[in-house]
Amino acid sequence: MNRAYIEPILEAIPAARQEEARHYGVHPYFTRRPANVVRDYVERYSEEGDVVLDPFGGTGVTAIEAFLLGRSAIQNDLNPFANFIARNIADTTLPSTTPLRQAFERVEQICCKQVHEIEKDEAVAKRWLKKTSTAGKHQAATQFRC
Repeated sequence: MNRAYIEPILEAIPAARQEEARHYGVHPYFTRRPANVVRDYVERYSEEGDVVLDPFGGTGVTAIEAFLLGRSAIQNDLNPFANFIARNIADTTLPSTTPLRQAFERVEQICCKQVHEIEKDEAVAKRWLKKTSTAGKHQAATQFRC
């Protein structure tokens, strides 16, 4: 991104409040902005790996969206309750979600073929279920031996 000049956002960004209810709908907060609008600004004005500062962070929408986009975030608010909510919505102490995404991608690559087989054939699903439940019982028995 050429940081010398970045096009401003001139068009209105419609708020998508219902889509974000799973993350931000668990609490009311009087100054909370729609996450999709904040996300668009973070994407436009920063790059992956940048640090995003929100000194009036409220309940952490900017910090969480920055984190989800691969940025680091610093957020604070004068209201201790807002900081409490921000800390408890998501653990933003991790530097990035990238290692988690990469781990999930590796699991997907390893398991994708088996999952498709299970989805297509009930007999395959039953075999896998039996195999995993038997292995689980055996593992539990060996873990708790005295």
